[in-house]
Amino acid sequence: MRVTNLYLKVRRKQDLQPVDTLCFTTAGINLNIRCVPVRQVLVTSLPILHQCGLQPGDLRENIVVDFANLHDLPSGTILRIGDALIRLTFHCEPCKPVLKYVLLKDILHKRGVLGQFLNGGHMRIGDRLIVTRAWAEAIPYDSKKGFDGIWHANSNP
Repeated sequence: MRVTNLYLKVRRKQDLQPVDTLCFTTAGINLNIRCVPVRQVLVTSLPILHQCGLQPGDLRENIVVDFANLHDLPSGTILRIGDALIRLTFHCEPCKPVLKYVLLKDILHKRGVLGQFLNGGHMRIGDRLIVTRAWAEAIPYDSKKGFDGIWHANSNP
């Protein structure tokens, strides 16, 4: 499981910028549009893109990984990609710009998974994706239920 593509979103409603390296902090991706912490990064599965007849970047993602089961990981899972520790928060559901490329029924719950950075560093195309044994509180789809935002380490990520 490796990173195949990386993108920056420099401005809303403009083309993504392909890059070889993403630099990030706990505040998000450097030079990227700022988002709330639980939406700092969008990770998408290359096999799902191919299954839907899409190209990397079509879903407005930051990171494309060669991992078919990305969407099966629960909220709170912590991924290691390069230097990054990314807490998965929730699925990113398709929006209007994405639906010009694919039918809703084909991409629903498969667009990608949003996450937040737990540290700073760099990630590069070709970096390995590791699903760690560490975990964080899951974020419910019903935001009224709330969450405590605590990262619980079962072991070193």
